[in-house]
Amino acid sequence: MVLPAYPKSFAQGEDPSRWHGSFQYVHFIRIDTRKYDTVPSFYRSDFRGARLEQCHFSSTNIDRSDFVGSIIDCCTFDKVYFGNSGICNTTVTSSMFVRVRLNAGEISRSYFQNCTFEGCDFFNTTAFDVRFERCSFTDCSFKGAGFENITFEQCRFVNADLADMTPYNFMFKGCDLSGVKFSLDYIGSYLFDATSISKVMYKYLDTELDISELDEVTSRALLENFETNRRYPELFNLYIYISPSLRHMPNLARAAIRALNGALRHPHVIESNESLKNIFRAIDFHFSVGQFRIPELLKVLQWIRSKAVVIADFEKSYLLDERANYFEKLLTFGRYPAEYLSDTELYKTPAIVEFVFEGLDREIGIDEVRKIFGVIDTVGGGLGVEYTILEVRAGSVIVQVLTAAVFALIIVKAARATIGCLIQTAVMIAVGTAIMKQLNKATTPEDVKRCLSVIGVDFLKITSLETVADALRTVSKIGVKLGQTQEGSGN
Repeated sequence: MVLPAYPKSFAQGEDPSRWHGSFQYVHFIRIDTRKYDTVPSFYRSDFRGARLEQCHFSSTNIDRSDFVGSIIDCCTFDKVYFGNSGICNTTVTSSMFVRVRLNAGEISRSYFQNCTFEGCDFFNTTAFDVRFERCSFTDCSFKGAGFENITFEQCRFVNADLADMTPYNFMFKGCDLSGVKFSLDYIGSYLFDATSISKVMYKYLDTELDISELDEVTSRALLENFETNRRYPELFNLYIYISPSLRHMPNLARAAIRALNGALRHPHVIESNESLKNIFRAIDFHFSVGQFRIPELLKVLQWIRSKAVVIADFEKSYLLDERANYFEKLLTFGRYPAEYLSDTELYKTPAIVEFVFEGLDREIGIDEVRKIFGVIDTVGGGLGVEYTILEVRAGSVIVQVLTAAVFALIIVKAARATIGCLIQTAVMIAVGTAIMKQLNKATTPEDVKRCLSVIGVDFLKITSLETVADALRTVSKIGVKLGQTQEGSGN
């Protein structure tokens, strides 16, 4: 039996009280409360699963109502009192909110697209896991509000004072913040992508500051304040945003590791775990927008792996392992723009690439690896690519190779695009651990010398490319050649 969607409809002119507040899965279409002689009240109503289309609610009381899993499209709410209503798992599109008031209300896990908010009051309202896309906020008050995990994408703010609220994990993507006031005490909790903060004003202890006043002395005082108070995620974010005002080139990997170490040592267990999660979230964000580079991510990955092994706390160890797996998958599946490979530091960074061949014997597997590096050398115009085979394991033939990170990543990107199911690759960054394993197996001075020579692989020779861009242009060619090589092997 298939139940019809929205089997009940609310008709223009009906008395809402006759529904006894239950509007579950009711369809409202082109309802206009301005046409009523007496403004109807939807006080304490249940709009679970309801669909509101092309409606106009004016001076309506919707206090203590619930919108759960609802759809609101092309509606206008003018001088509507939402009070402490709850909006959860709801999608709102192309709608206007004019002089709307919430009082201790809640908005959670909802999505607003192409919406306009004018003169709205979010007094003491709680919001979390909400996304606003292509929305505008004009003359809105957020006094006493607490918002967490909020994403604003291509949004515009006019005369918006966000300094009197408690923001936590805000993300701004392609937004216009020229009319915004932030609290300087929370600046480290914001994430910015393609969003200028040059015209943002700040409040600190009721004093307004211009961004130009964030000189090196002020910046370092803020960093010290965050570290002293163990606000490690904000410490890391703030370091990235104000580093241009500092007199030295920032070492973002070191800043991330410093923040992670601090979070691990935090005496409050819940705060420690939350800090770790938020730092990882920030690293993921900054990597996605190009503010955190691949070499820096590799260094952080190595730190995560080393800590996950020795830490005694199961929950923290699991969290570190889970995040390390996630970041490694980002690299393995090439989930980043190709221009990230133009970082010259990748030519000097050692990495391990692991090839897993199904149905091949040991010698053929090694030969396939040699062919792959031969393709890179040939297509790249005779780079003289340096690599060392560290280990060959049985089962499926697993060949572990040490090379420069840039070539490990190029191989991964090319192989995934062309012959993904025939050859599996995984970039590893525990280079030191792999070399120590080889040293532990050494039985003669010659074995030790051979293992130590791995460290001396001359990665600097790889920079013989005329430009890094030449390497990037070879990625697609390498992918094609790898496919041809695999087909030619008859496997």
